Amino acid sequence: MVQKPFPSNCDKRHYDTFELLHFDICGPMEENSLGGSKYLLLIVDEASGCMKGFCLRAKSESEDCIKTIKTYIMKVQKQFGKKVKFVRHDGAREFATNSLKDFYKDEGIEQQTTVPMLHHAKLDKCFWAEAAMTAIYVKNRLPSRERHRSHGGEHSKRCVTHLLRSVRDFAPSYFDDVFVHSRAVNGKTDVEAHKEHLRKLLGLMRKYKLYANLKKCIFGASEIPILGCLVGKNGVRPDPEKVRVISEWPTLSDVKELRQFLGLATYLCKYVENYAGKIRPLSQLLKKEAEWKWTAECQQAFDAVKQGLTEAPILAVADQDRPFHVVCDASDFAIG
Repeated sequence: MVQKPFPSNCDKRHYDTFELLHFDICGPMEENSLGGSKYLLLIVDEASGCMKGFCLRAKSESEDCIKTIKTYIMKVQKQFGKKVKFVRHDGAREFATNSLKDFYKDEGIEQQTTVPMLHHAKLDKCFWAEAAMTAIYVKNRLPSRERHRSHGGEHSKRCVTHLLRSVRDFAPSYFDDVFVHSRAVNGKTDVEAHKEHLRKLLGLMRKYKLYANLKKCIFGASEIPILGCLVGKNGVRPDPEKVRVISEWPTLSDVKELRQFLGLATYLCKYVENYAGKIRPLSQLLKKEAEWKWTAECQQAFDAVKQGLTEAPILAVADQDRPFHVVCDASDFAIG
């Protein structure tokens, strides 16, 4: 039996513990599809976006297909220690054998038949490119019942964004941070609207069993910290703690310290007018051939960045009902 590894959009090293996995058998394919293989075996966790697939020959060509399916299921159960749901494409009836049914029953695996998806798929010669697109299509057709329970990690953060997408208009999320904003609308005060939004968000979190740390929660505040800035009804301003750190930064002595300083300052550069022009003497020191020499011009640029952040204005929230003016320059060394 020939097995060809299927492209995966998730590195194996990033796999975490899943609550429920899907095994999907799709086929039969046309003769020229999947490099001559007739069926496609997919292992999918939709919540995390992880996917792994393998091509299988027809049962009539190889009795080892059944053993292969059992091997993969046992391997995944052993690795993740979680339940498996077997989702079988209704065209793949060749695999609905008594031996597999008994195996599912013994292992406590739930079976489900899906609508035809890949029966007429033709991947021609572009196996690696088009097969990946087909697998994503199959993944998106699977039911979204699995939950990703691991606390922290790349997949749980993506899972939060995926599960809370229905409330993103008033509760956008960034990885595992959720921000709820409300204003008076339809005769409701801003407080009443905010309470309604919170009920919807918390109800959704309860439904998907997502938990929040109360010590990190802020409710009913007029201004909250978001990604290094303070956001309120009047606009956006830099976090005073970060501004204090920059204003108290000692004179730089080497390239490593310069990179650290510019790393934090550049994060808040939108509050400093002509930031790129002001730091030009400092950025010149980062060039590969540059020799470290702290000049009066460098000190002046260093102080200008500090002063600019200390006097940073409050940036107003964009009003979509008013005209916008785009202002830029044609400088050959700095923009902004």
